[in-house]
Amino acid sequence: MQYKMSCPFVKNQEFKNWHRQQIQCLVSAGVDLLAMETIPSQKEAEALVDLLKEFPDTRAWLSYSCKDEQCISHGERFADAVKVASRSKQLIAIGLNCCSPASVSPLLASAVKPPDLAWIVYPNSGEEWDVDSGATVKIVILIAFSPLWALIFLAAFGIAHFTLIPLHQTILTPLVLEDSSKSQLVAA
Repeated sequence: MQYKMSCPFVKNQEFKNWHRQQIQCLVSAGVDLLAMETIPSQKEAEALVDLLKEFPDTRAWLSYSCKDEQCISHGERFADAVKVASRSKQLIAIGLNCCSPASVSPLLASAVKPPDLAWIVYPNSGEEWDVDSGATVKIVILIAFSPLWALIFLAAFGIAHFTLIPLHQTILTPLVLEDSSKSQLVAA
């Protein structure tokens, strides 16, 4: 089951207070790039974007957990949730994780990538829980989606020439499309 957080009573300040300690600890330890990932709600993402301003020299990416081909885990449309990133000069990428690989293309196609940001995508391995058998089953071969995702990223940046670095066959690592001047899709 995907993590999802129903948080109708959690205020922006409460989210910020909870995340502040973690971010402060990481920044104090010298971390130069934060992964604000598996965010289930737009409300929590907004708090994180606001909180990031307290750490002006820190850069981050923001990725949502998604429950289907249109929505993040809490139920907001991914296309709307992506707009939160446009309010931050500190984010380098926006995207999704902790979702079915089959949902990636429809989710990305539903949204407009904010200017000057990369997409970042790292879905689940393709396994899903089968309630009847009580086991996980492999249903998707990740490598099959890679060319389609690359085309979506390239179209977003208008890149004609690129290098695609092959992905591992069983574990999909984060995909980050660097800016168009580099014309390269990299697997980090």
